[in-house]
Amino acid sequence: MSPAAARGLKVAAVAAVLLATAFLVRSLVRPAPADAPVPVPWDQAPCEGCRMLVGEPAFAVQVHLEDGRVLFFDDPGEALLWLADPPSPVHAAWFHALHGDGWIARDAVGFVSAAPTPTPMGYGLGAVEAGTPGALTPAQALERARRVEREREAAP
Repeated sequence: MSPAAARGLKVAAVAAVLLATAFLVRSLVRPAPADAPVPVPWDQAPCEGCRMLVGEPAFAVQVHLEDGRVLFFDDPGEALLWLADPPSPVHAAWFHALHGDGWIARDAVGFVSAAPTPTPMGYGLGAVEAGTPGALTPAQALERARRVEREREAAP
């Protein structure tokens, strides 16, 4: 083998090792999923369901995926439908309280009617602490969101 060919093989081997190392480092440097709600970029973040901008705090939802991504939703009903069959593993989800500035974890949330205020996508649900008198469970709220969807599909 000529010296030029040997140098070419060495360069190719070094390039392959560098490329493999870059892919390995990139796969290890994924952001860890957050264990608390993150600030919402109001009127800038698109809703994962409808792609409208999330702008009404009382109805916002954030879903944190295992891969570190954070998805935002503009209506609790829309988020419940997505969470019922998520295409990616979910780490955590928080629903903005209907009243006040707080967030309620997925495992501690209940839902009440948001009336008379319409919700962004018309599911009519607002998040409250689980156990609030008259609150629906997440399963009951999901069924309500599915009913709204069926009614939309049946409408002429």
